[in-house]
Amino acid sequence: MVENVHSITNFLPLVALRHMLCVHMKPKIILVDSNDHVIGSKERDTLGPNDIYRVSGLWIKNSRGDVLLAQRALTKIHDPGKWGPAVPERWRKAKHTSLTS
Repeated sequence: MVENVHSITNFLPLVALRHMLCVHMKPKIILVDSNDHVIGSKERDTLGPNDIYRVSGLWIKNSRGDVLLAQRALTKIHDPGKWGPAVPERWRKAKHTSLTS
């Protein structure tokens, strides 16, 4: 039991370090053309109204078929106040390869 606690204690600083690095790194969003071919990437803060990028969303339904929606903040640059999926995400450019490669 003590060994497990020790292992978790050693792991927590790594989790904190990863979080700090991710917070300070500016994610790059994958840009595509109108045929969905990758043409580059940009930092999220520099996306313009004519940039095309991939977006995915998770639509959550309950047993009655009701869909969970979320309203975008009115301060958003793109589509402020628009209702959409509760779990949207932009596709980001990978910074590193998998641990198995």
